[in-house]
Parts: sequence; C-alpha cells; structure tokens
Amino acid sequence: MRGLFARALRLRVFATSLSLAAGLLAASPALSAATTPPLLPPDFFASAPPGAGADMRVRANMLTLDSRNNDMIATGNVELFFSGYRVVADRAVYDRDTGKVTLIGNLAIEDPEGNQYTGTYAELTNELRDGFIDALVFQRPDGLRVTADRADLENDTLVTYQNGVLSPCGDCVDEKGRTIGWRIRSAKVINNKTEQTYYFEAPRIELLGHTVARLPFFYVPQPAGGTVSGFTTPSISRNNQRGYGLTIPYYLSIDKSKNILFSPTLFTRQGVLFDADFTHRLDNGSYSIQGWGIYQFDPGAFAGEPGDRDWRGALQTTGRFTPAENWTTGWSYTTFSDPAFLPDYSLGSSVVNEAYVTHLSTDTYADFRVSDFIEQGNVDAADQAEQADLLPSGKVEHIVRLEGGGEVQLKAQLDRYLRGADQIRSVGGVDHQFGTEGDKLHLMVEGGWTRQFVTTNGILFSPYLGLRADAAQYDGPAAVPSELFSLTPIAAMDVRWPLLADGSTATHLVEPILQVVHRASSVTTPGITNDNSQSFLFDDTNLFSYNRFGNTDRQETGTRVSWGLHYNAQFDSGGWFDAIVGMSHQVAGVNSFAAADPALAGAGSGLDETNSHLVAGATGSSGNGLVYGAKVLVDTNPFAVSRASLGARYEGSRGYLGFDYSYIAPNPARGVTDPRHEIGAETKLPISDYWYLHGSAHYDIGAMSFASYSGGVSYDDGYLGYGASVTRYGPTSITSPDSTRFDFFMSLKPLVDFGAVGEFE
Repeated sequence: MRGLFARALRLRVFATSLSLAAGLLAASPALSAATTPPLLPPDFFASAPPGAGADMRVRANMLTLDSRNNDMIATGNVELFFSGYRVVADRAVYDRDTGKVTLIGNLAIEDPEGNQYTGTYAELTNELRDGFIDALVFQRPDGLRVTADRADLENDTLVTYQNGVLSPCGDCVDEKGRTIGWRIRSAKVINNKTEQTYYFEAPRIELLGHTVARLPFFYVPQPAGGTVSGFTTPSISRNNQRGYGLTIPYYLSIDKSKNILFSPTLFTRQGVLFDADFTHRLDNGSYSIQGWGIYQFDPGAFAGEPGDRDWRGALQTTGRFTPAENWTTGWSYTTFSDPAFLPDYSLGSSVVNEAYVTHLSTDTYADFRVSDFIEQGNVDAADQAEQADLLPSGKVEHIVRLEGGGEVQLKAQLDRYLRGADQIRSVGGVDHQFGTEGDKLHLMVEGGWTRQFVTTNGILFSPYLGLRADAAQYDGPAAVPSELFSLTPIAAMDVRWPLLADGSTATHLVEPILQVVHRASSVTTPGITNDNSQSFLFDDTNLFSYNRFGNTDRQETGTRVSWGLHYNAQFDSGGWFDAIVGMSHQVAGVNSFAAADPALAGAGSGLDETNSHLVAGATGSSGNGLVYGAKVLVDTNPFAVSRASLGARYEGSRGYLGFDYSYIAPNPARGVTDPRHEIGAETKLPISDYWYLHGSAHYDIGAMSFASYSGGVSYDDGYLGYGASVTRYGPTSITSPDSTRFDFFMSLKPLVDFGAVGEFE
C-alpha cells in the first residue's frame, strides 16, 4: 500500500511540474518512453490525439489515466489552451479513442474572437467546435449576452440556444435600478456564423422590461457582421404624378462576395416600379448592375413630357478596381427610356457616363478619363446638345524633391470639349454662357521651383519661379480665335515673419504676411473659351494663392500684391483661436478678374477692382465643447459687406445647440438683384434621463419663408433607441421644395436598426 501511495504521489508531482504541457489533448515529442512513469502505457506521449494541433497544452492539479476506458482525466483548476481557445473547468475528461472532451463544473470557454461561454457541463468534439453546453451564458466583447438552458455547437459555425434570452447588457439595469435596453426571449435561437444571422423561433420582444411583441419568428443580422439577407428600412412617399408609394427593400446575400438589393415600390397611380441592384466584390475591386422598370398605369399624368409613355426604365452599371498598387480604374454608364425617368421617380438628377484611370502616390497624381454629360428632366434633343463630352480629359501632377534645394512642381492637363450648342442661362436678365458650341482642345503645361529660406531673425522667404505654356484650338461658329499659344513666366515671393509669445495662460503667434506675384502675360483666357473655370469665392482660404481660378481655362495675369495678418492662440485650458485678415491689390498689368468672360467668372468677386475687398476669417474653440467660426468679405470703398457667414455649436455629453447665419449682397453684374439672408439653428436637448427633444429650422430672410423646419423626440439609453420626427421643406428648399418628411426609427443596439420614412408633397 505504501508503494502504491508513493507511486501516485510521484505521478502528481510529475504532472504538476510539467504543467501538463502534453496533457489532456496534446503530446510532447520531447519526452521518450524511458522517462515515462511506470503506470502510463509506453506510447502515452508518443502521438497527439486525433485532430489535435501542436500548440495544445493543459494545466491542472492532477492528471490520471483510466486505462480501462482509455480516458485521460484532469481535475482541480483545469486550464486548457488550444488554437486560441482557453478552457477552464473543475474536471476535464479526454476520450483518447473518440477525441471527445467532457468538461464538468464551473466551466468557462473563451474563443479566439474574445467571446466567452460559461456553464455547468459540456461535451465537445472536433477540436472544441462541436458539442453542447448546459446552463450556458454567452457573452460577446461588445456586451451582447445570451443565456440558455443548453447550447448545441456545430462545427463552430452554427450555435443553437434552447430557451434563449438575448440582451445587449446582461440584466440591463442602470445605476438607479431601472430596467433599460431590450431583451428577446425565444424558444430557440439559432446563430449562423456563416450567414452572420440570428434566427428566433416564437420570440417575445421586451423593451424596458415590458413585452411589446410576440412573433412567430424573427430574423436579424449578427452584430458587426457582414452581408446578411433580410428586409431593410421601408419608406413611403407621395407625389402628384406617382401617387402614394410604398418601398420595402429586401437584401439578398448570395455569398460573401455577391448580393442583390431588391427595392420594389408600389405606386397607387402608376403601379409597381421594379428595382434590382446586383453587386459583385472581387479581390481587387467591385462592380454593380442596377436596373429599374415600370409599366405605368396612368402615363397621362406626364402629359406633354417625355414620361408620357407606357414602359419606362433605366439600366446602370458602375465598377471600381485597383489593378496595381497606386492605380485605380473604373466606369459608370447609364441608359434610360427617357431623360425624365430618373428625376420623375426620384432616382437621380444627373448622369455622367465615363471611364477613368487614376494614379495616386506620394509625389504623383494622374487622372485620365472620357466623359459624356447627359442632362436629366423634361428636356429635348436641343437641350442635350448643350451638354459637353470630354474626349478625353487628362491631368498629371508630380513633385520632385531636391535634397537641400527645395522642390520642383510639374503639372499638365489636356481637355477636349465637344458641344453641339451654346449653353446659356439667364439670371435676372443677365446671360451666363457656360458652354460654347464647337470642338475645343486645350493643353496646359506648367513647371515651377520653390524653396523656403529662414533668416537669423526668423523671417521666412519662399520664392517661386515657374513657366506656364498653353496651346488651344477651337473649331466652331463662335467669333473667337481658332488657335492660341501663350507662354506665361511666373515669379513670386512669399514673406512671413512669425512672432511667438508665451503668456501666463496661452501661447500667441502673430504672423505678418506679404506676397508679390508677377505673371508676365495678358492672356486671361488661355483656353479660348471658358469651360472649366466658371466660378470661385474670394475668401481667407485663397488670399495667398498664386492662381485663384479653379482650373485651366482662366488664369491670373499682371502683378498682384497681397498682404495679411495671421493670429493664432493656444490656451492652457485646451481652447484655441485662429484668425486671418488681408487684401489683394492689382498693381500692374491686366486684372483678369475684370476681363470680359461670357461665364462672368470674376464679376462681383471682390477681386475685379484694383484694390480688392477686405477678407477675414476666424475659427476657435473654448475647449469645453464650444466651437465657432466666421467669415466676411467687405467692400471698403464705399464700406459695405459683400458676403458674411458665422456659426457656433456647443456640444455636451448629452446634447448640443448650434446656429448659423449667411448673407450674400446683391451682385447686379451677375444678375442677382436681391440680397440673400438665411439663418438656421439645430438642437438636441435632454428633457429627462434618456429622453431628448431635437429640432432644426432654416429661415430664408430674403424670401420671408422657411427653407425647412423640423422637430422630434427620441429615447436613447445606449442599448435601446427610438424616436420620431417630422420635417417640412419650404418653397426655397433646393432638395425637396414644398414637401413633408416623416421619420421613425428604432435601434436595438448592437443588433439591428430599422425604421420608416415618408415623403409627401
């Protein structure tokens, strides 16, 4: 008896000293039969269990062998580690014949994704991927929890919970003892990890501890999952020509790379609009094909318009791929029964058919494309002739960094515009010509060198030397040159003197700025006709730009001097303030902003006079949730504000309040005779724990009417959110004039969001 006791003691000490590294599921090839304790069979450590990997190990107080049943038994503080799994139990039994692991008492399992399973008893096979767990509590890292009488696991892809309760926050009780969040109680919950879904049989949905619905089944996506089949947010609408409409989208997941979104809409006046969108994701990109079609019950609702026909529809395809590092290519193409179909059914307002190739790297950007612009709406062939084709358009920009010698900036752009008719729009009796009939080709190439020098007293000098070449050719009826070639030497100097001061509560930066730019050319329209430089705003962001026109068909000319003062403060409290003010003066040569241009690009811009308008801008933050900003453009002779905007927003832990105001003075040169004022505000205010009022309003002071206003109420405790709002759009609204929108939403976080949207004219 004493020898048997000693032998058992030796076995315990041996197992503990090894931490049972070869233990319950894995073998250690480092041990040979010669070192094997006498009670163990000679091949005990000779081979790994069926299906086991080399990274398994076990720790326990005691390891014993049941030679009759060929079981290995670990007892006392059992810990098992395998392929990212960690298992804890009071007792573990490994059947060496079948590979089954039985876990008994206070078991806990953590899988490689961080999910935790606890229970009282489990039988697991297939490397812990198959089996069942009794009295389960399942916890995700984001807090989602499932409790069940039993959970059955199938190949780590399907988990079936019997009498399951799903909740996002455990018991979901806040610090005041109130029930919050949601629960779903179900006779059976099936979590399909492959399809990334939860399926509930006979579920009972509880909100804030109260049962609100009993359903035969319920089907939702797994939180943080990818594609999943199911219905998405429905919407309702109303339109005089379409009638009432009900859209119920259904998302069909074919596999992990392909899906179809069906969005049929039933209109009371026109019938069913079919809408299907197929998307295919590949390793280096994706493409989609979307189609719409309807047989109109009442085509007379569009009498006198292109939509007065029985069958209407459209087909669209888009794609985007990355065939090589830094390269992207793609396309977009749409064809339709009539140009009014998409806007008539609120499916889009513009169409650009194009194919493109783009390169983007640290020092190089390139873009090449062909584009066909197609006008949408109640238009005819004459209207379509005004739209341009870009065949082709190409742009390349490259920076060469010189070691110790600054950098060289190179860029080139080629555009060919084909247009069948002049595009002219009248505003206040003043014509704006946005396009010219004919075939126009324009090539621009520019190169420049710049470097920054710092003097001993901290003054920064940044010279720039460059040369721009333009070659343009025009073939059309307009009375403009048929060919143009110009060279524009460019010389500029930017001087800044940043002065830094440390105060007791803040750091201050004051920076005077002076800039001189000379562009030795009088050709203000190097593209002959202006197709791509038709508008810009003069403000603090481009006060010190070398060329303020947005593209190549226009350029600045002559000599211009700009000055300004920049101030920045960083406060110890975490707040900051940044402001700039300045002007620009045309001191020699032709002022390109005052030059004639059928598109009226520079008229009334604030730069079309010898001495520009004064510009100023400021932004800041208090550091405790308040941010603010303002911009202003002032004509100093005589003194008058040309444009102004300001806004502020305060956001706290539970709500926010913000407002904005904008003003644009009349601009008779562009046909704008009335001032434009608009003021807006938005807020979200707590009215009690978890409840909020929210609303917004934007008022057009000039038109004396609301552009839009809205109001609503919502509840949000971090796990459950729901609410409703209504928005009314006024006659000056750009998106939906004279219409009303209703929104309802509910969010069972992090499980699912759903809601309904209604729009009525």
